[in-house]
Amino acid sequence: MFAVLLLDDASDTALPFPDKIVKDSFSTTGIGRGKLKSCRSSNFIASNEFERYESNSKLYDTIFLKQNDFHLILEHLEQENHRGRLEINSDIKCLNFQNKILLAFIFLAQYPSTIQLAHIFKISTYVVTKVLDEVLDILCLHFIQWIPNAPISNTSSQLSSRLKYVIDNTIHRTWKPTSNQSLDYNGHYCCHGRLSQFLMDYECNLVGVTTNIHGKINDSLVATYNDFFRSIIGPDYVLGDTGFAAVDYIVPGFKPSHIAATKDPLEKEAKQIFDAVTRREQVEIERLNNFIKKHKSVDKDCAFHHRSERLILCVFILAGLYNFKKSIGYYQP
Repeated sequence: MFAVLLLDDASDTALPFPDKIVKDSFSTTGIGRGKLKSCRSSNFIASNEFERYESNSKLYDTIFLKQNDFHLILEHLEQENHRGRLEINSDIKCLNFQNKILLAFIFLAQYPSTIQLAHIFKISTYVVTKVLDEVLDILCLHFIQWIPNAPISNTSSQLSSRLKYVIDNTIHRTWKPTSNQSLDYNGHYCCHGRLSQFLMDYECNLVGVTTNIHGKINDSLVATYNDFFRSIIGPDYVLGDTGFAAVDYIVPGFKPSHIAATKDPLEKEAKQIFDAVTRREQVEIERLNNFIKKHKSVDKDCAFHHRSERLILCVFILAGLYNFKKSIGYYQP
């Protein structure tokens, strides 16, 4: 049991918790119900503002990148292009390389319709579709290299030297499918969608991602059968919220009602300390979730209406982009 791990852990920073405290944290929880907010309207920049986008500061706020960061990404992509690692379609001559990348980032961040993108760049909707099919693949191949899919840090929790990762789920709202609608319906968010599960270490590196999970499946069930994450974690353990109760390798936090119902003052105080530590250590993965969710292509408030393959590309691009931004100074622990 993880209780034994906490009590016998050799780490100097480990906090001693009674065996009952840790065992209680594995109690099963039900799924609550919530209401979706109405879809937000997109704030697009007028088409004439894109003619000289290099000097347009508003643009970079729209795609959630600073100007220098965007040009650094372009520089990396152009280097890979010159080395022959990217397959850029030279037949689409109405847009240069930079504008193709820009169009894809606008799609990721603001999720406008094909018609709106065609109006912004003064091209046909057919060309927009061709560019997205081409460039999203390129961006995915580039940014997925920033996801290690293996342990890269030995930093651990204050609770235990073997508690080295944090896990969380998020939903990407989609249109109601034409068949098997119940598989994608999520009772917690009251919408159809696909789930992604993220694994982060204690140095704020996004270590692994699984996505395109049917919305019906709850967090605990996904984690239980996530052999990919298990292969990364090995003999170590993962911190998660109360939605991951009863998963053998995850230490979940306490529900507020669970703490409030505790009558023994010492036990209650220990649970409160445990709860405070776990909440503080989950802040970084919530920051990742916030970064993902502010991009409307994968936001739970804006329904994704393209095919699921394109949603997978969007998730992997943004996951890799998070680690890329961390590598240049953002999101430090």
